[in-house]
Amino acid sequence: MTPFRLFGGLAVAFGILLLVTVVANQATSSPGGHNLLPLTPVALLSVLTGIGLLLQRKWAAVLFAVILGGTGLWLGIMSIMRVPMPWLILNVAFACILLVPSAVVIRRLSQLNRT
Repeated sequence: MTPFRLFGGLAVAFGILLLVTVVANQATSSPGGHNLLPLTPVALLSVLTGIGLLLQRKWAAVLFAVILGGTGLWLGIMSIMRVPMPWLILNVAFACILLVPSAVVIRRLSQLNRT
């Protein structure tokens, strides 16, 4: 199993789980509760990118790497600037975890021949 298929499956699973969460929240939301409807585009983008990765499309790999890399860099830099020390270590560790799949995809991008 290539890392593209692994990350694609995880992205599709995350997107479907997020969509189920949004639908369940809309069905049971009370006035004044949390509205998760703005997360719908994130879930759909995750499912779309995951399907593209499962089909080993280069555009999906680039999109996946840019989104995770950007999120990881943003989380790491902003945590260093604004988060107090005990939580800083957890945030930077989480940022590094987000950067690992991005680095793996970028390193293996040449294996994809499809656009």
